[in-house]
Amino acid sequence: MEKTSNGEWQDQIFLRGPRPYLWIIFTGILLHWQVIFFSFTQFDDKILILDRVPFFKNISNFFLIFRQSVFATLPRPDSYYRPLLTLSFMANSLWGGASPYVYYITNIAIHLAACCLLFLLLARLKYPKSSCLFFSLIFCVHPVLSQSVAWIPGRNDSLLAVFCFAAFILFLDYADSKRWKPFAGHLACFFLALLTKESGIILILACLLYSVLFLRNKMFSSRQKALFAGWFFAVAGWFLLRVFTLTSPVGLTVVQRIKLIANNFPAIPQYLGKILLPFDLSVMPTIRDTSLVYGVVAIVLLITLLFWSENRRGSRVAFGFGWFLMFLLPSVVSVSSVPAYFLEHRVYIPMVGIMIVLLETDWIKRIDFNKIKAQVAAVLLIGTLFTATFCYAKNFKNPLNFWRGAVKGSPRLAAAYAGLGNVYYFAGFLEEAKKEYLKCLELNPQEWNIHSNLGLIYAQGGLYLQAKEEFMKELFFHPQHSDAWHNLGTVYYTQGDFNQAEAMWKKAIEFNKNSFKSYKNLSILYYEKEDFEKSKYYLMQLAQRGIEAGELTPGQGIKLHE
Repeated sequence: MEKTSNGEWQDQIFLRGPRPYLWIIFTGILLHWQVIFFSFTQFDDKILILDRVPFFKNISNFFLIFRQSVFATLPRPDSYYRPLLTLSFMANSLWGGASPYVYYITNIAIHLAACCLLFLLLARLKYPKSSCLFFSLIFCVHPVLSQSVAWIPGRNDSLLAVFCFAAFILFLDYADSKRWKPFAGHLACFFLALLTKESGIILILACLLYSVLFLRNKMFSSRQKALFAGWFFAVAGWFLLRVFTLTSPVGLTVVQRIKLIANNFPAIPQYLGKILLPFDLSVMPTIRDTSLVYGVVAIVLLITLLFWSENRRGSRVAFGFGWFLMFLLPSVVSVSSVPAYFLEHRVYIPMVGIMIVLLETDWIKRIDFNKIKAQVAAVLLIGTLFTATFCYAKNFKNPLNFWRGAVKGSPRLAAAYAGLGNVYYFAGFLEEAKKEYLKCLELNPQEWNIHSNLGLIYAQGGLYLQAKEEFMKELFFHPQHSDAWHNLGTVYYTQGDFNQAEAMWKKAIEFNKNSFKSYKNLSILYYEKEDFEKSKYYLMQLAQRGIEAGELTPGQGIKLHE
């Protein structure tokens, strides 16, 4: 019987055929199975999913999603056009309704698909398969990426990664051949990336950077010209869909963008620190509550490794850093909340650039994964990250864990106290909710929706004068807040002032054409007034938006929290 060397034996166990992908999938499932039993966090998942389950359950609304912003139910302008993310939620809703386990299973599947494509991408860049598997496993278990799996809306970046990784692999295939299939596949994946998240457009820059560094003699070939034409039509189609959907997008001037970059620049080394030294993690990190020390240490570490690497390839290093900065910069520029928070899942795709840089260091190149010492070190590193991620993911287990973690990690972030107050409010602990809301307003008197929520608390206690004062404060700071108009109208209705209630609900609809509660309340109000034509009109408005209101009955009335 023919003997095999230790290296050949390792290759057979880990690297032959589909085995690298099986190891990645096995490791990912072993790590992330616990999130299947997590609940919703009440952070964006309520707006994106729970509030829209009735809409999602109607499959005829499929095409309507392409005519809506991602936060379609928000009573304020929205600049995010992400129909594929919304479609993924619709698919989960059709399968499991409002049961979170379906959404988490999908999150895990998307993450594992991205990890497998990362292995293929690194292998396509001609790095050793053993190194590709090592870095893909690190990517799979890294704690800074926990949010993309353990927080349902975090799939936006992992889903984007699936399309971006696939598109770049197909771009490389097309660059090496004259085949039309990788060309068509690249453009299809690129267009899907655009429909997933706006930063998908950065893929063009990544491909151009690669072309400049590695395909200089082919920059103006017929194949490259075909790519430019394909990119143009893909971007034009996406842009037209976006323009026709976002009737009043939130826009920033060039000067405002520059100021944002200056103010938010420290987030870049902070993200780098979390990649190489993931010790200072938070579910809602802010610049002032996140240490810069780890970022500085990470920069020094990278510089040192590169300085002592005689075999580094400058073009590969430049491409890695370019990939990191290009894909990270949109997240830094687009964050304009005060104070800004920088969610960790946004480093999902940029992290690949740092991996490419590390793969160019002699420290990595000299690792022989066929040796026992290297295998033990790799297992220890992956095992440490595995354990850290398993523990850190529990911050996303339920709303209370999440928002307590937000307050602990970012004690100067008003939104964290607002979220914790909401958890207490929906659990029925109104006094605890009130305390958190007041802490929030101390940090930011203009925090979105908090005056409105305080108004609801006062109204539940029968303190209608204080309730109206809070709703009016909310409308003073946020005059387009349709929920505040709706709640103010409901208080008027409760007090018997039906004319004012009618006016307030119409105001709510004026600022939010999808204010379903206001349509329903108006239909009930007119039904009680025996104005059946107007009642039918508002029921039809609901039906046109894919919502079934059910039959109206005499004396049905309107609840404060309808």
